Amino acid sequence: NDIIIKDLKPQNEVFVDVINPDEYKYMIQFQNGSATVLQDSPFFENIPGGVHELIIENNQGCGQVRKQIIVLQAPAFFTPNGDSYNDYWNIKGINATIDQTTSIYIFDRYGKLIKQLSATDQSKGWDGTYNGALLPSTDYWFTLNYMENNQQKQFKSHFSLKR
Repeated sequence: NDIIIKDLKPQNEVFVDVINPDEYKYMIQFQNGSATVLQDSPFFENIPGGVHELIIENNQGCGQVRKQIIVLQAPAFFTPNGDSYNDYWNIKGINATIDQTTSIYIFDRYGKLIKQLSATDQSKGWDGTYNGALLPSTDYWFTLNYMENNQQKQFKSHFSLKR
């Protein structure tokens, strides 16, 4: 019937709404190639951001259905220290082939626009600089504008830059 995704939370959730859920097994193939185990429950939690594939398999061996799902995730912090781990901040799950209108605006605590990112931007995200200067360790705010089910949505939150 429906795939319900509760994302942009610390622990993203996916729920598959089907008639007779006990007749199926469920699995998510993640963007990075790993997957959940085949499970009896249509409920998944702690799903990372990305473009994934939901697999629903009939218990009687009558086939399976595969659906692409998008789970958005906003990291709570990043550490741009050059160690190749969390060096950039960006929303995970944004896909330019699905929605080219997505935009992200990053602001400092005074409301000054620091960086704008888009779905078509090929950069890794924001590196913690403004006009080439390193910005301090503190909280930054962002606004995410995106389309969901042909409706314009907006999400606002914050994250920390740690040096």
